[in-house]
Amino acid sequence: MRQTQSSKRVRSWALGAVALFTLLFVAAACDNADIEPVESRDDSFSVSSAPRLVVNGFNGRIKVNAGSDGTIRVQATLTKADKIDYKTTQDGDT
Repeated sequence: MRQTQSSKRVRSWALGAVALFTLLFVAAACDNADIEPVESRDDSFSVSSAPRLVVNGFNGRIKVNAGSDGTIRVQATLTKADKIDYKTTQDGDT
């Protein structure tokens, strides 16, 4: 049986489409492998009526909200948690 030019083009196009789909699927799977761990932290400290809050950050957004009297609460969502050093400490009312 002899193939015509149009059937050769259709077959070539179909093989190209399958190859492209496979390449996109593999690329998407590799991209998901790079997702870093995300970790949430929630710490609270009892303080006096005039506490002082010190925040040191190098990467990301920091938002401070007023809370209930006598407490400082620190909530953090850490991306790439396994690669950073995160800690909260209390020294008196600081």
